[in-house]
Amino acid sequence: MLCLFPSVLEAQFPRPCTTPDALERRECCPHWKGSPCGFSSGRGVCAPHPTKDLPKPNDYRVNWPRAFYDSVCTCWGNFDGFDCGQCLPGWKGPLCMQHHHVERKEITDLTDQERDTFLSRLHMAKHSLSERYMILTSSDTTVEGNYHFQTTSLYDLYVWMHYYSAKSYNGSEDNAAHRGPAFGFWHRVFLLFIEREVRELTGDLDFYIPYWDWTRTNHCNICNNQYLGGVGPGGLIDGASHFSKWKVRL
Repeated sequence: MLCLFPSVLEAQFPRPCTTPDALERRECCPHWKGSPCGFSSGRGVCAPHPTKDLPKPNDYRVNWPRAFYDSVCTCWGNFDGFDCGQCLPGWKGPLCMQHHHVERKEITDLTDQERDTFLSRLHMAKHSLSERYMILTSSDTTVEGNYHFQTTSLYDLYVWMHYYSAKSYNGSEDNAAHRGPAFGFWHRVFLLFIEREVRELTGDLDFYIPYWDWTRTNHCNICNNQYLGGVGPGGLIDGASHFSKWKVRL
């Protein structure tokens, strides 16, 4: 999991867009196959981000990523990603023209091999630094230059994204992920994002996160060491679970 101090704010950024040059030019248009946004390959174009007056003091999640960049990649067709180097969810192939269908199973319906593979992919994501993203740490994002970028594991990036998107905007109870009609849609995109990143990391193009049908039993049937960890002494996760070895990132 990812734990943040209340006075510290963090955000994920494509690694190529964290260079002094990209920040000075206010441009997040990484090269893919030799050209910005894969333009020469017909994938996308570096285009101005829609301009909108930002509130003061600015919460940089509002009208993302306008607080940092004036231009970002706009991908064409089925191409996607911050550099247009990936396919939209549901597509695959060198030109992103092949349908990609993956059956999402209930977690207790997985075979032993499928379950072990899923858990091993999570462990790999937890212990592998994200080569594509960095997080920004700042005590006050309204002060110019008062931030720095740092690396994070892919799984910690995943946990953080949910935490920070659900964090209320300054002075209100509103947030980007919860308390509104975007709840279901946001979490769907969030799920597709992390699945695609794990596929990039592991090379397992059919990786997916299974769902849990909690109505099947009157207890937590995945709260054991076969799945996500049993309950040990004092209510903590059982020491025999692999997840008990995971460290909290402060």
